[in-house]
Amino acid sequence: MSMTIPQKKYFIKRIDEVASQKVRKLQDNQSSSECIIAKQGLKSGDIQYTDFDKMKSMIDKSLDRARNGWSGSNLGTVDVRDLIEGFEVYEKQVNAELAAENDKISEKRQLINEEATRIKDQAMFGSEQEAYEMLNQFVEMKV
Repeated sequence: MSMTIPQKKYFIKRIDEVASQKVRKLQDNQSSSECIIAKQGLKSGDIQYTDFDKMKSMIDKSLDRARNGWSGSNLGTVDVRDLIEGFEVYEKQVNAELAAENDKISEKRQLINEEATRIKDQAMFGSEQEAYEMLNQFVEMKV
């Protein structure tokens, strides 16, 4: 005995609900702020603070620029990026790893949606018993 139209509608709706639940579990990883990346890199030892002589030179240049400006009351600024060796390279590495993880998550989402479509096709055009079995396997599928 094949499914009635209302049964097929419910079955399709159930497949969509299961797929939606599984896709929601697969959230993209969010990128971290530069401050978090810098702290993480310094803590792990992947990046280091600039040596003292280079730091002194940057401060001296900043003071020289400030003295030549409109007002001698401003000490000038030093960009923290300049005080950390290898920050740009480390930041690119962290972001590349994050993008690779997000690509894997996206592939998993695509596989979930493809499986949902396969089950729907089986329910509409094939054996409903096989479709029920496929749905049960889909519900049990780990993401």
